Amino acid sequence: MTDGDPPMRAQVRRSFIPTLRYLASCASVTVALLVVAPAAIAGTGTFRDDNGVKVLDFCVSVDFKATADQLKEIRETFERGSEILADVTDGQLRFGRIAIFDDGQASSEAEVKVFAGSGQAVATAGEYGVRGTSISTYYNSNYAYSVPKDLEANAHTCAHEFLHHLYCLKDEYAGATCAQVGMGWCGFPVNCDASSQGECEPLPGSPTAEYCLMDNYYTRGGNMNNPAQDDFTLNELCVSTNHDMDADTGQTCVNGNSCWELIASHPTRALVAPIGQPVSAAPSIPAPLFVTLDPTSRFIICVDRSGSMSTADAGFSETRLDRAKAAAEIFTNLTESGDSLGVTSFSCSTTKVFSVDTVNDSVKSNVIMAIDTLTAGGDTAIGSGLELSRDLLIDGGQACNQPIVLFTDGFQNCGPSEKSVIDSLIENGIPVHVIAIGSDPEIDLLTNLAQQTGGKFYSVETAEDLPGLAPFIYAAAAGKEVISVAEGNLPVAQTILELFPVEPGAKEVTFALNWTNPSVDYALSLIGPSGFYNEASAAADPNVDFYEGAGHQILRIRGAAAVPGNWEAIAAPQSGGPTAYQIIAIASRSDVTLSASTDKPTYDPGESIVVQATPRFEGKSLAPVVVDATVEFPDGTILPLALVDDGTALSGDAAAGDGTYSARIPSAIEPGAYRFRVTASAAAAVTTTGETLFASIGDPYVPFLAPSFERRAEVTAVVGSFPCGFSTYGETVTSAHTLLLQGLGGGAIGTTASIETLGAPSTLAATHVSLVRDNTPLLGGIFLVSPQKILKTRLFIGFSGFGLWSINLPNDTDLIGLPLYFQSFALDPQQVQGWSFSDGLRLVICPN
Repeated sequence: MTDGDPPMRAQVRRSFIPTLRYLASCASVTVALLVVAPAAIAGTGTFRDDNGVKVLDFCVSVDFKATADQLKEIRETFERGSEILADVTDGQLRFGRIAIFDDGQASSEAEVKVFAGSGQAVATAGEYGVRGTSISTYYNSNYAYSVPKDLEANAHTCAHEFLHHLYCLKDEYAGATCAQVGMGWCGFPVNCDASSQGECEPLPGSPTAEYCLMDNYYTRGGNMNNPAQDDFTLNELCVSTNHDMDADTGQTCVNGNSCWELIASHPTRALVAPIGQPVSAAPSIPAPLFVTLDPTSRFIICVDRSGSMSTADAGFSETRLDRAKAAAEIFTNLTESGDSLGVTSFSCSTTKVFSVDTVNDSVKSNVIMAIDTLTAGGDTAIGSGLELSRDLLIDGGQACNQPIVLFTDGFQNCGPSEKSVIDSLIENGIPVHVIAIGSDPEIDLLTNLAQQTGGKFYSVETAEDLPGLAPFIYAAAAGKEVISVAEGNLPVAQTILELFPVEPGAKEVTFALNWTNPSVDYALSLIGPSGFYNEASAAADPNVDFYEGAGHQILRIRGAAAVPGNWEAIAAPQSGGPTAYQIIAIASRSDVTLSASTDKPTYDPGESIVVQATPRFEGKSLAPVVVDATVEFPDGTILPLALVDDGTALSGDAAAGDGTYSARIPSAIEPGAYRFRVTASAAAAVTTTGETLFASIGDPYVPFLAPSFERRAEVTAVVGSFPCGFSTYGETVTSAHTLLLQGLGGGAIGTTASIETLGAPSTLAATHVSLVRDNTPLLGGIFLVSPQKILKTRLFIGFSGFGLWSINLPNDTDLIGLPLYFQSFALDPQQVQGWSFSDGLRLVICPN
């Protein structure tokens, strides 16, 4: 690229990418952070529309055998909690269908867990719908009542915790009580004055105050004088004009705005903020419907059999469909007896490959035989495949967990779009876990499908990776936890020995071995604290299951045999040859969970990616925990990452000490999938505290010492690519953005591209070009190009308000797809801070 200077050759692009990777692990980089609520990845709670009202359908797991009276009190709390939730959202949000399971059933699917005894309730930060995360509550503290006042308190707690769980709202009180003088959220002293008695009240301390439910409703508003007798009145949410007047609450310090402002900006669950003050009167809403659902899991495997699935990726002999079938067979063998399973497939037409049936050994064999019959050909009707899968699930009744597992490599080019099916999938509580194969799928649509339905998105460049991914897909779909993974490459056949720690509390452990060379055969056995187990053990011991298929073997240990301690997996070769292998240990119904996500599922080139992980014990986050990861870039490069809980922009961590660990890749410019493998381990981690709100009424903080554990999770983020040519970004972000920047020419290699600035004053002006976009406030405007990565600056005087920069693009195919970012600036005495700005202009270099 030239304008009279030496040309910028393709090595600029090639040399810049390793630099970005270095910055990902460099502790001295200063970056700006935009925190976005994490997307739902695999949950069972849904968020649907009912004539303009958003309705929450979810499951509740009671951790003990509850009596009829106890279940009645739990239902009454949710009924009144729904009314309060509708009141604080001006009628826009309520509870819908609620399934309550007792005796610990549906624990991994539940949005709310109810433990016996007393304790401080605690919710996740915006992780409604994320499997393995929940609101932790206690029967004695949050449901039991003897007078109506106690029920009202319980219901306020229910609505309060749901707003944490749904929207990442933080608390609007600065300290636990007026007597507890200390440091508040922002590091400011908690003052015992009128303002600390009502953080969002127009008249602090008023017994009729309505703001804010995220404040301490036990000691503020109607409860400020006599909490034992007065009414609860904090039943609205704050807006910008009455939010935290002394700027010392968690909502201010973590989110930086009022509760309504944050809710209105949520990427997937936004409500409409009131104009002015919220409506005081409570709306009339229907009561929640308490339903009975199947506590087991019901799965549909949906396989793309279009013509493109007959492709064999470069360097491999098996087709994409072959590997998808191998992964589907491993998934089938991992399902448990008593679950339900069906299979569908699609090209331009759809096929019910296997009707939904209750899983047993015979059903597994029949499912695998049916999958083996699939052949590739025709166009791609993803929407039709999802419709058939949905109908098969609905026809069999509803379960708390009923996902679709979709394997596809294609663009939708036949039948209804997958977008047309999303609403009905959400309505019926059906998450879709998407496995995108190769570089051709419609990534934006497929990631949206997973995100909107509460599923998880995976992307593999080659179908060869599918069988190794299958246990992770199963664990996500079934609500299991991956303990650890051992993998490697063997140049010759040899015995594999791998050690796996199993913590106390795991009710069942599954070991899955798979290998890649079809001419090699291995036999899996286990040595654990309770004995030796292999294929023969399954015939003699009812606590042992054994399954095998092409390239894989599975041993499941449960009940009395699932003893905690170190388990050694032994894979002995039965025939020779080199192979890659993988052994995964999966825990079922464990109290230790690891949820991992990125701050959003898709990114523009040049944006930062933040990966986040939260280890939990009995629903509560833990510290200290060592959390590490590797990130595999689209070109196959793998780099290590350390995730930290430090609340800094460098790591992308939202708040220090909250039990969520984060790491940040500052600028991801390569289009494609970024695959994160996250590992968490701890020897003596303790659960974090509940809310100080509940300490103010004497609910005890019950710390739990988690057992020693290891956990592994997989996360995929996708960096998209822009259509080639010119496009704008960051449009009209402030009043100082008065310049017009436009591109002339097609932007192809071997041609000239012109960058034209209009509206500049007759002063010194400049146009910058950078490889990375930015979003940093500066001098009254927004700097939309990264100052650290500016390639060239063109200075000009804005005579007649005009400036032109012509750039010769070399005829070099390595430059195709490279994004360049432009922005113009000018000295402008008419602006408050003396500068005017243009919006951003993006050029993605095209082929000629």
